[in-house]
Amino acid sequence: MQTRHLVAALLLLLSACVTKPVIETITGKPIPESEVKATILALARGEWQTFGKQRVYWEDGVQVIKPVGLWEDDRLGSERVAEYWRVLDPDSKLTGMNCADPWSAAFISWVMIRAGVDPRQFTRSAAHRDYLKTIIAHADDPDFEFRPRAPTTMRRSPATSSAAGAAARGRSRTSARCPTMPNCIATSS
Repeated sequence: MQTRHLVAALLLLLSACVTKPVIETITGKPIPESEVKATILALARGEWQTFGKQRVYWEDGVQVIKPVGLWEDDRLGSERVAEYWRVLDPDSKLTGMNCADPWSAAFISWVMIRAGVDPRQFTRSAAHRDYLKTIIAHADDPDFEFRPRAPTTMRRSPATSSAAGAAARGRSRTSARCPTMPNCIATSS
């Protein structure tokens, strides 16, 4: 009888040592597959709203940003960008103030992870090329959710067109702290 109690106590103790996997979704629990796409869109739109719903466009040959909202190298914007980096490395010290470290792929990773995208379907990374390589490698896999598309087949919005044009012309808005790095979030509605 005593041995049975000892074994039960040991099993109970060992079960306390087993850590549950951390669920990094926005809800803290798995997101139903049928809700993942809507969650991706809601998270991206929410971040766009957090940063002030900025729109970048060209008017009479001049880049216009209206409304001017939160910038990544403002205190609040920098803290937000730090959250994107921490999804890749919980110990990361990078923020929006680290202008030499582009954070767009960290943002995409943050959205996908928080939306509950299956990690087998999306490679979290600080570099766009890593998740794009995965998507391209699975182009013919019917069980893979993402498909590569040629840029010429994609509908471009005025916001993405003007941001791409601004970058090509080297005319993106820059920050006083980060004079060589474009400092805007281009979105489409």
